[in-house]
Amino acid sequence: MNEAIQVALIVALIPLLGTLLNLVNTWRLEQEVHRLNIGLDQRVQRLHRAHELVTGLNISTAHIIGFKSQGLALKVSYQSLLLNAEHSAKVAELLGLAHAIGDKKLLELVARGSRLIGESDEECDLTFTQQKENILELSAELHTRISQLLIEATRKK
Repeated sequence: MNEAIQVALIVALIPLLGTLLNLVNTWRLEQEVHRLNIGLDQRVQRLHRAHELVTGLNISTAHIIGFKSQGLALKVSYQSLLLNAEHSAKVAELLGLAHAIGDKKLLELVARGSRLIGESDEECDLTFTQQKENILELSAELHTRISQLLIEATRKK
């Protein structure tokens, strides 16, 4: 009878061990899903912030080009210094976000945009309208790429 009790206990423990293993595996999977969701949420937040920065850069770039087209670039004022500082900060943040997001096409667009306002003779020869068109084209490409990445990120959710 002692053997019968031992066999009965072993038979009863096997499903219990299986249940415990399933619980441990389920807990691990839940932790992994939670970690992935947090990463995805951070990616989506970065992409939304990138959208905001592109809009802000579009505005500040238009103002800077407007200053230059009116010959005001040489006249240093508090307003122009502040505008240039804000613009540089936005470019730096967008570049950092593009690196964090890790999309090659987005990085290329941001790098192209950071060179959009320069002091080269070629750029100075562009008319205000041409510069504005370049800004609008780049801004549209940036918004499009960010939107594509947002769609991809939210589909994975």
